[in-house]
Amino acid sequence: FDVVADSRLRHDGTLGRFLEDFRTRTTLFADGSAEDLVLELHRRWKARRNLAASAKPSPSDTLMTDMARGSVFLSYASEDRAAAVAIRDSLVEAGLHVWFDASEIKGGDSYEARIRSNIDTASLFVPLISRNCLTATRRFFRLEWDHAERVGRMVSPQLSYIIPVAIDDTPVDHSALPERFRTLHWLRLPDGRPTPAFIEEIRSHYRAYHLAERTS
Repeated sequence: FDVVADSRLRHDGTLGRFLEDFRTRTTLFADGSAEDLVLELHRRWKARRNLAASAKPSPSDTLMTDMARGSVFLSYASEDRAAAVAIRDSLVEAGLHVWFDASEIKGGDSYEARIRSNIDTASLFVPLISRNCLTATRRFFRLEWDHAERVGRMVSPQLSYIIPVAIDDTPVDHSALPERFRTLHWLRLPDGRPTPAFIEEIRSHYRAYHLAERTS
């Protein structure tokens, strides 16, 4: 069978229907490129190898579905995608549900509503901070940051919600960053390489959220 991987399929229903009807064994992957598809398949393959010996949550059985409630939401500039993938994979292997948007086309009311809904239900919002975030151009990740700040104001002081992670030497007090971000505790991962200490800290906050959910 064939697999067509192209994020434009999300916004072009006519094209999707044509491809499905043209070849009856065609599968559509509408949330990214061929590279995104390969990364997702690799992640699922690794999870299945460990499934018999581990109780860790496995990735979804469908490609890039809506985010599971209580997942870690990774927010990043497109230039930092490689670091986001490495962080996501390390956290998934540690047993956490993690989501980030891999589509290349960002915008539109339904798209933005989906992102806001995912941020609303995330256990943690983890913005990846780098020099790529300091640009003066208009970037979609700033909408994610803005909405996460609103959600963060509703979170109990006993829980962490926004956890900035710097993947280079960007200073905490840089004026291009939101004021709230500059007051939070940052984690640093040079070149975006996850460390055991980083994974354990994120996992501890993740567990605290889910414990609070179960006892509320």
